[in-house]
Amino acid sequence: MESNDRVYVTRLKLDNEYPILEGKIDSPQSAIELMAEYIKDSPTELLLVGNLDTQGQLIDITLASKGDVNMSIVPFRAITQHAVLTNASSCIMMHNHPSGNIQESKEDVKVSERVSKALSVFNIKLLDSIVVSPLTNPRNEHSYNSLAEKGLLQVSTSIDNVYDDGKIYVIDKSNAEEFKGNKAFEEEIEF
Repeated sequence: MESNDRVYVTRLKLDNEYPILEGKIDSPQSAIELMAEYIKDSPTELLLVGNLDTQGQLIDITLASKGDVNMSIVPFRAITQHAVLTNASSCIMMHNHPSGNIQESKEDVKVSERVSKALSVFNIKLLDSIVVSPLTNPRNEHSYNSLAEKGLLQVSTSIDNVYDDGKIYVIDKSNAEEFKGNKAFEEEIEF
């Protein structure tokens, strides 16, 4: 083997001995209580992702993107990679609108759905995508915007089975009933 043909081993370890923040996220309000303080007053758009374990306990909070005053580039690969590396069972996305307007944009909904689909490949659920502003208060439901509460986020239930025939069968809320016995909803992925 030549010297430039080396293969290195990479090891990552979650340091869970000294948590800097603890809490369970089971509603938009609890997500806001734990996460919004970090971004709500920012003059630029920031995107946080909270990675959760199977019990809804917060594993970590990641600053996934820092944008401009009215937009942010969303790194789908980095969000998914980090969720996998932390062994997350689910995630919550939260971003701020510095203008104070918490109304979701069409792009907010599209991005949330794309992140949900990307995570679902790894059996990780995007539970919610929340918009906050400088006026956000967890005790005031009119001061934040939860896409899940409004029914705007299609929560992917992820891949249910990988069968011996090498096909991955994707089932979500929109096709679960039709899928039963119906091969039309097979999605084949070649490796």
